[in-house]
Amino acid sequence: MLNKRCIDIIDYLKKNKFKLSVKETANLFDVSERCIRYDIENINYYLAKFDMNEIRKSSKGIYTLDESGEKIDILLKEMSKKFYIFTSEERKEYIEERFLFFKENKLIDFMDILNVSMSTIRIDLKEVKIFFLENELELNFFSKSDIYLQGNEEKVRMLQLKFFNKLFEINSENKLIIREKNRNSYLNELISKDLIQLYENIDLKNIYDFVKSVERDLKTIISDEAFNILRYYIIIMIKRKELGMNLNFKERNKKFLMETKEFSILKREITNFSDLFSKEMDESEVLLLTELFLGAHSYNFNSSFFENWIELETMVNKLIRELSEILRIDLTSDKALVDGLLNHLKPTYYRIRNNIDFENKLFSSVYNLYTDLYEKIEKISENYLEKYIGKTIPKEEVALLTIHFKTAIDRKVNSQKKTKNILIVCELGYGSSKLLAQKLVERYDVNIVDILPYHRFLEIEECDDIDFIITTLDMENTLEYNFPIIKVQPILTKEDKELLESYGISEQQRKISLKLLLNTIKEETEIKNETALIKRLKSILKHRYVDDLDKNNFYSLSQLLPIENIRILDEKLDWREGIKISSIPLLEKGYITDEYVFEMIKNVEINGNYMIINDIIALPHARTKKFVKQTGMSLLIFRDGIEFSGNKNIKILLTFSSIDGKEHIDALTDFITLVEDKKILDKILNLDLKEIKELIDNISG
Repeated sequence: MLNKRCIDIIDYLKKNKFKLSVKETANLFDVSERCIRYDIENINYYLAKFDMNEIRKSSKGIYTLDESGEKIDILLKEMSKKFYIFTSEERKEYIEERFLFFKENKLIDFMDILNVSMSTIRIDLKEVKIFFLENELELNFFSKSDIYLQGNEEKVRMLQLKFFNKLFEINSENKLIIREKNRNSYLNELISKDLIQLYENIDLKNIYDFVKSVERDLKTIISDEAFNILRYYIIIMIKRKELGMNLNFKERNKKFLMETKEFSILKREITNFSDLFSKEMDESEVLLLTELFLGAHSYNFNSSFFENWIELETMVNKLIRELSEILRIDLTSDKALVDGLLNHLKPTYYRIRNNIDFENKLFSSVYNLYTDLYEKIEKISENYLEKYIGKTIPKEEVALLTIHFKTAIDRKVNSQKKTKNILIVCELGYGSSKLLAQKLVERYDVNIVDILPYHRFLEIEECDDIDFIITTLDMENTLEYNFPIIKVQPILTKEDKELLESYGISEQQRKISLKLLLNTIKEETEIKNETALIKRLKSILKHRYVDDLDKNNFYSLSQLLPIENIRILDEKLDWREGIKISSIPLLEKGYITDEYVFEMIKNVEINGNYMIINDIIALPHARTKKFVKQTGMSLLIFRDGIEFSGNKNIKILLTFSSIDGKEHIDALTDFITLVEDKKILDKILNLDLKEIKELIDNISG
């Protein structure tokens, strides 16, 4: 079957006057030349099936096709539909679109349309669920095959609006059409066909007239981009109302919005266009429309409607960052502060631009209570807000900003306890997550509350006892909590340590060996109850000790990596072969079974590159204990690297098995300590087997 790349190669061949260089084509599609030759063979098989000429080699590395452009166009269209293989990203986008716009969806329909197995659909569905959870929406099963999207109606509409703006435009005849740049995509063709049919009964000309009428009443000029966004949203709003999906607009800025001229004009025009708005438009609908119209005309005509809101967020982040530096209190990760300022500054912008005085007179009391903070914020506001808005910021508005920052400072101070409660959120690799926990406990005065994968973390409702989340994932912009979310590498880098320091998590002195301490006490005095003494010492030292009293079941890196378990390869392999070869020493010694190797590969295929801990190191492993006979490790070094998905060129594979999930931890910690030093890491890549073994023995032996 032809994949998307094969179809793209045919299209490229046509555009390049039916001639291609294998080398240039490989570079263009970021694959090997061997892949391109294989693709050409595959394409020729289908060209022959359609009774067309095949692609021929004309000279070294050069291929040509002697066929008419018209036939190729017909072929491309047919193949796009008949032989098209959707990528995982395309499948997820299609499934997201179906759940967003259509109430009833069955998995079997996805299987038929996307031409994949049910197990593949279920895997895709896991990631789609995470996408919706990040947007505060949920996919819920109501039967074995029926799934519905539920959650905040405003969130649903905003996601629909994002899809609309990306995919469609409205032509001069007021018809919804797919954007020209999207017309060559079979996925977009499939989605647009669904949506155009869904909205075919909505009068787009009437919507145009409505927006123009509001624009005239406001005596303003709305940019083309904002004008279209408003039309798209009204299309969505009308259809959602038809489906009985009502909006529950939050109380944020409600009083302010209801007092604007936009609100009163919209209420009047909605009545005038009663044929368009046949369903009753309640207050929530008018409030959200008011907010959108405010955003549409509050800015310079030549600037972007979307970019201005992004610019506002950027400005807020700069404002917080500069004040944090001045106060020496890091407020940059305070999500509540960011959201509070964004919600506050939107109406602030409107008030200042339209010379509307703020009714509540707070300046005197705020200035008297927090003089120093007020003056600092006033000075920063001149640098950022005044330039952004184009007018002087009134004292009452600065006073309101001061209250926001004072609340955030109090929140920060109250959270600064001596021992920090840390929740670690990671992907599915128990090796790398436990390793990160071990390093944090060793080096910092922290209490690890739990280690959770992302999907389990999303299920937590109570987070009162957590001071920080430390994660290896990009999740800080998708969640709303009153504590910081700190992203680090599984191997703590210098930058990670500086980041932790900025949050008040400082490295402490090396931990005390319980074994050494107990032996010293034994030498100086008689111990009456050793068990009770050890318990008491642990209680006093809290997290500042290393429990090395019983090391019978723990191994050093030197013990788990004999020289015969270390290999160096110069050949170029794919990641699957790399994992298989790195497993050979463990298989030969009977530490693992063939099924364990299969599980490691399957984990990457299903869960992505969870085992990659930095740009060049991966830790292949699996959770399946029944396929592990003994704890062991193997080290495989690729001089040229092996390519994982995500364009990671991995040069070091440390493959391990653990009989109990604990025996390997000390050795793994030794390894991470070894490669944390970039100079040593670079050195390892250029050493021979004997030198690598000596280096490992010196560090951990």
